Amino acid sequence: MERQKGQDEAALGDLRKAADLDPSDAASLAQIGDLLAVRGDLDGSIKAYSSSLAIEWHADIDAKLERVRARAELARLPEEYRAIEQAPQITRADLAALIGIRLAPLLQTGRPSNAVVITDIRNNWAANWILTVARAGVMEPFANHTFQPRAIVRRADLAQALGRLLTRIAAASPAQAKVWQSSRLRFADVPSGHLAYPAASLAVASGVMKVGADNSFQPSAPVSGADAMEAIARVETLAGTSGTANTKGQR
Repeated sequence: MERQKGQDEAALGDLRKAADLDPSDAASLAQIGDLLAVRGDLDGSIKAYSSSLAIEWHADIDAKLERVRARAELARLPEEYRAIEQAPQITRADLAALIGIRLAPLLQTGRPSNAVVITDIRNNWAANWILTVARAGVMEPFANHTFQPRAIVRRADLAQALGRLLTRIAAASPAQAKVWQSSRLRFADVPSGHLAYPAASLAVASGVMKVGADNSFQPSAPVSGADAMEAIARVETLAGTSGTANTKGQR
């Protein structure tokens, strides 16, 4: 009744008393989790939900716990990362962070190179993730050893990085990958001899990227944060890692 009247503080106090009097009261613990989540006490909410589930498992409480954990993970990430989803265009640092955070298990496959030299990321907020994706060979530094973290990501750049990730997925799912790799898609603006064509064809054939209404790939078009996150989410699904680093867009 107190919760229905908006008296959350009083409700929280009474629920805590109920839980103290009866440690097996899973329902009260779950309601404590609800109230703490609304207040922004995410660690407290996680503890309450976990205690409730330890007593009695419920699918809806488990789902709430996962959502709050995702919010807590997102809150711990740099502000620059949290701003990516709303960005009209992303930078190379943004893309490296997205891949490094969301697709970390995929980057662990293969042999990383520790011999990567990058000279312009020392004070960049995404430096650790840039090094990770560079060592994995997913995003490489330029010939002059710069990464150019503030450079705008174009659709051809995104396709190149996604293509390298898809190649890693192909090792675990060769039959599925054979379909992507054998597809020779036609684009209105990217002929088969274009440098961007192999990556563009692979990205679109796998369903990770889409073409325009006129079947154009638009390789030079800037990539928005929303589009990048959508593409990364599709790679997560293909890789089977969508629940591993679930920090996409939760608030």
